[in-house]
Amino acid sequence: MRFLPSAQAAFLRSFRHRDYRLFYSGQLVSLMGTWLQSTVLGWVVYDITKSPAKLGLVGFASQLPPLLFGVVAGVFADRWDKRRALVWTQALSMMQAFALGLLTLSGAIQVWQIMALGFLLGIVNAFDMPIRQSFVVEIVGRRDLANALALNSIMFNIARTLGPAAAGFLLAYIGAGNCFLLNAASYLFVIWALLKIDFKPAPPAEKHDSVLASLKEGLGYVRDTAFIRNPLLLLAGVSFVVIPLMTQLPAAAVELLRGGPKTLGFLISCIGLGAIFGAAHLAARNSPRGLGALIASSSIVYGAAIAAFSVSSRIEISCLLLVVAGAGMMRQGVACNTLIQTLVQNNMRGRVMGLYAITFFGLAPLGSLLLGWLAAAFGVRTAYAFGGVWVLGMTAWFVYTLPDMKKSAAFMAARHADVNLGESLESLESII
Repeated sequence: MRFLPSAQAAFLRSFRHRDYRLFYSGQLVSLMGTWLQSTVLGWVVYDITKSPAKLGLVGFASQLPPLLFGVVAGVFADRWDKRRALVWTQALSMMQAFALGLLTLSGAIQVWQIMALGFLLGIVNAFDMPIRQSFVVEIVGRRDLANALALNSIMFNIARTLGPAAAGFLLAYIGAGNCFLLNAASYLFVIWALLKIDFKPAPPAEKHDSVLASLKEGLGYVRDTAFIRNPLLLLAGVSFVVIPLMTQLPAAAVELLRGGPKTLGFLISCIGLGAIFGAAHLAARNSPRGLGALIASSSIVYGAAIAAFSVSSRIEISCLLLVVAGAGMMRQGVACNTLIQTLVQNNMRGRVMGLYAITFFGLAPLGSLLLGWLAAAFGVRTAYAFGGVWVLGMTAWFVYTLPDMKKSAAFMAARHADVNLGESLESLESII
């Protein structure tokens, strides 16, 4: 790192941590496999059923578990050895991909089997997400957290760009079943990387409150803390349409742009490319100041781009709009995550990230049903137009609540020293 130009060194500063380098490389390989599977699976379901509504049902099955188990998972994220727990979640995810591959290769795959395996994977992800999010701050520290989260997003979107792009070709050359098995193999690398990490967690508390008491404490903390509650509510509202709109991309590729698997791969890759641009901008920031305004402006960009996508019928324009949408979506999501994790009390981190998992994925099942029904009843264009207008409405509410969030941050800074970042900020409310 000392040989890099100062700006580049600042951009990559989280890589000074050996454990983060291992974590990052393992996740990059695994996520490319995950996006490969997700893209191929959407095409398989649409090819079998020719139904946008069935795409919505499959999305509902995999997105429902975080809503059911996310808060409880957050309680355990505050108690478990996070590295060991992540090894287990990756191993279980590998088994799910292996089963999906074998069923597909057998020629007996049915939609109900895809939904059942998706539901099981959703349970694993409900626990994986708060543990993973909490683990990052433990291996890089609070000072490098914003940079690490932005680099994670770049990793996520490199995978989202390369995985779907590869899916369009691999689906044609090796078939869906082998794509799923390739994803299963990718988990071996991330398990190896996790086992090589030598991070020593703090010793667990000898005595815990009951799960129910811990759950109530976490919910009360979020309810009474505006700078945590309001970004979570915004994420919940936006997630109601974001993930379901991704689920409908196979239908958009066919019905709006008259394309096929390669068109689908291009559309998803364009979202990923835009998200890389957005995350790169955040990684280069030296301070988390002004995150509230950044969240609002990014949400406006995302909502407007999706609304414009709904009326486009040219692939060049649609791809450009999805690049813009991806940048806005990623800037909003990473900025919300950074704001929350920078200001949250350490002993509440796992439970708050459990709620984060719910807000990020929890309302998506309901959105999948609604947007699937809208697409089937009124057309895919209507579903995307609704999604764009919905995001803009949620953004207007968030802007209205910013003054209350600043007051809440100032109050919390006066009571809890563990959310104070010292010389890196003049005041905690300056983050918002």
